[in-house]
Amino acid sequence: MIAVLMGISIISFLVLLALSNKFKQCMSLFTKRIKHKGNNYLVAIHPIMIALVFSVLFIGCRDGKSTLSYKAIDKKDTAVLSLNIHDKYFFGDCKISYGGSVINSGKIKGDVKGDTLIGSFRYKLPSSAYYNTVPIALLKKGNSLIMGNGVISSYMNFPIYMKEVPIDYNNPKFIFTPVDHL
Repeated sequence: MIAVLMGISIISFLVLLALSNKFKQCMSLFTKRIKHKGNNYLVAIHPIMIALVFSVLFIGCRDGKSTLSYKAIDKKDTAVLSLNIHDKYFFGDCKISYGGSVINSGKIKGDVKGDTLIGSFRYKLPSSAYYNTVPIALLKKGNSLIMGNGVISSYMNFPIYMKEVPIDYNNPKFIFTPVDHL
């Protein structure tokens, strides 16, 4: 909405300038001219105009979603999430520390299905050059996210939860609660 109003304002401003007798002076702010053999040629849009157009597009293309941060502690294990949740998908970062020493840190992404986030967690194995991918299921309950447990199967060499066995959210390893920042 803001982008539309800004666009209308800019167009109105340019129309008023075109109608005024100072149009040539004002257009010099937005364009560059080159003289060649005594003739003036309009060759490029001025960088100020480019910055103005991109700022309008940037403001208009944002969807208003921001990164949400969560933290969960289970005995000596700690997990933190930084998520961007949209209507149909989510993505972000996840870090799980086991006993303060082993840390699995990587990216999570997946689909939003109602109040459930189902996707994958891809992390680099500690002291290794290889990556591991495991399925992840998070149930939204109020402001919290509950990490579910399920039976893992493989589909085309990609780990997934078996659809025949329901994901268990009653005995979660982690219950994530919102935090201001990580």
